[in-house]
Amino acid sequence: MCVKEWCAANEVNASKYYYWLKRVREHAAQYMPKYNESTPLIPCTEALPAMQSDSMEPPSGWAMCQPVKEETVQEITIEIGPSRITATAETDMTLLMKVCRVLVGL
Repeated sequence: MCVKEWCAANEVNASKYYYWLKRVREHAAQYMPKYNESTPLIPCTEALPAMQSDSMEPPSGWAMCQPVKEETVQEITIEIGPSRITATAETDMTLLMKVCRVLVGL
């Protein structure tokens, strides 16, 4: 589903969608690991396929990297104006969307 379709289906203005996408990305960027020389540039979530020889060189077209440990987010805090909402995986998404719409309209 593209952004335009999702916004129409959820009665969300596209400009508001992109505003909140930017805010979420900025917030997430705070938790990204800082780059240093020992950190691989391309994070991997899966191991490379088996090497075709005993050499430590990756196959053509692949980059050598280390797997990234995945962390589970327990909750998210959404701030709309002076209001703050904390949601978890158990939060009713329909209710959360309705509350967010009301807060945006204030």
